[in-house]
Amino acid sequence: MTRAADIIQALIARSPGRPLVERRTGLPYGWALWLRAQPPASPRPHAGPDDVARLLAQRPPGPPPHAEEMTPWAAFVSLWRQGWHRPPRDERPLRWGSGAGSLVLHVLFVIALAWIAWLQSLMPPPP
Repeated sequence: MTRAADIIQALIARSPGRPLVERRTGLPYGWALWLRAQPPASPRPHAGPDDVARLLAQRPPGPPPHAEEMTPWAAFVSLWRQGWHRPPRDERPLRWGSGAGSLVLHVLFVIALAWIAWLQSLMPPPP
């Protein structure tokens, strides 16, 4: 009988060796060649967390998602949207069509399940 340890040893023996890497970068040859072909990066000053916080504090606050007051129903519907905004006008027919298609498929699935349950109830009991 084959043991799990035997299978693991056979898989380890068949595994490929380490890929050849370039000495200077330690990356595979294609990556190393691409990396060396890139122009040298210009030194950039790095901003610390305090600098980022200061820059963000200087910016004016963004506008609210909806300038007008939302009704409770509009607020509930906006919870299901990405980014709280209505979809763009050119996407609305596609979204309505996909929603209607999904609803039709779900209704057909429920009907199929009810039909199978009804057929199961018609079967005679086992002797």
